[in-house]
Amino acid sequence: KTNALRLKHHRQLEHSIESLVGAQSLQGAVLEDPKQREFQALFAEGRSVNLDVLRKTLGFAELASGSVQAGFDAFTGCAVSDEPCVQAFLGTFASRAYRRPATADEKASLLQLYTDVKTTFAASPTAGVQEAARYALMGLLSAPGAIYRTELGAPAAGAAETTLTPNEMADLLAYTLLDGPPDQPLLDAAAAGMLATEAQILAQVDRLLQGKAARDNLTAVLLAYYGMKTLDSTQKDPETFPAYTLGLKNSMYAETERFTSNVLWNGKLNDLSNKLKQGPSP
Repeated sequence: KTNALRLKHHRQLEHSIESLVGAQSLQGAVLEDPKQREFQALFAEGRSVNLDVLRKTLGFAELASGSVQAGFDAFTGCAVSDEPCVQAFLGTFASRAYRRPATADEKASLLQLYTDVKTTFAASPTAGVQEAARYALMGLLSAPGAIYRTELGAPAAGAAETTLTPNEMADLLAYTLLDGPPDQPLLDAAAAGMLATEAQILAQVDRLLQGKAARDNLTAVLLAYYGMKTLDSTQKDPETFPAYTLGLKNSMYAETERFTSNVLWNGKLNDLSNKLKQGPSP
């Protein structure tokens, strides 16, 4: 296999942050319109880091880390005055954000950031804890472990190629099928070494495909494949086609979405291919 670092798309980053911090954590952010989704072939996800990607990633991290301040005690399970608890929470949160156990070096770097910020803001031994935790969370959510997924693997005994680690396999399944992070059963399977054989992997795939998240995501993938994003920008002469309004476009999209979902999960894939290639009727 080819070793790779794959940068999450903004949509995947949205789903990752919302699963960690809460559905309202990105309130106010400009999120991607699901109807404008681009089709991407398997293993083609990711893009180079440019200024736009960096700004959006840091903006997500800042919004999400700031959203927990009002409910700091409930979110962390720690009183602001209980600094050892806050530091332990950050270490645990790092493993959740990275979808694997955080290394000792990663935890040390995180706590150094926490300490540096706390020193800057502290007016007393307990002052600055909440602000330091906010910056530490911001750093976590924009760290490589949070915004990339890896396919580096581990060398198999006597093999020339590497094999994905259990956590990498869990990431691959989740971000392919769910467009988001692994759920708890998938993380548990990775921790137990139960993603090593084809049968174990297929069992997780079958389980995930029964859920709404996977079905909604894969339906959206097919809509992107068939170019449904172009519907909004398609123009017709209003005098010749007076009924071709925004409302009709929305209705056409919704009808195609329902049809795609129904055939994909209740019918035959050949039906889907044959019908959608004809395109929606004007």
